[in-house]
Amino acid sequence: MNAVLRRIGKPEIVKRLRGKKSVVLLGWNILGLIWQSTAVYVLVDPVLHFKMDWWWIVAGAYCLAWCAGFLAFWAPGGIGIREWVFAITMSAFLPDQVRQQFPDPIALKGLLALLGFLLRLWTVTGELMLAAVAYAWDWKGAMKRPDAPGRVITAENEPEPEPSPGVVAAATAASPRGGSFGST
Repeated sequence: MNAVLRRIGKPEIVKRLRGKKSVVLLGWNILGLIWQSTAVYVLVDPVLHFKMDWWWIVAGAYCLAWCAGFLAFWAPGGIGIREWVFAITMSAFLPDQVRQQFPDPIALKGLLALLGFLLRLWTVTGELMLAAVAYAWDWKGAMKRPDAPGRVITAENEPEPEPSPGVVAAATAASPRGGSFGST
């Protein structure tokens, strides 16, 4: 990875995850995909009337679409690619009992495209909720306040000291407008 980063002129990865941290991170990612796949199954089941034995079809299609969205570096957030891969994968692996519910194959393709679009809305809604929680948790940092937790005070971002009342009075008296703001 560092060779690729050097080639494109980006900084190298200095800190690497090793051993237990990598396994824990992998476990969290797998758990997250299982959770999201279960949510997708709950969304798809009322429409397609899936048996619980078929949850792996939805989970596999969602995980494949999720990975394809990351690999599509030219599409921001994998937009369009993720939905297309989900619809194609679902249509390829749908059981015959589900296909028989839709005598018109175009209606089935349209429904799968709609489900792909709903999954995008599902994802965007989840990301907005997470962003709202993060902003609420660290609202001082979101507002770029100097007293935000974790903010390092340097010479560039150090707040200006408040002037004393005597300095303000002297500056007002020396103003070219005759000593009071707004006078003509």
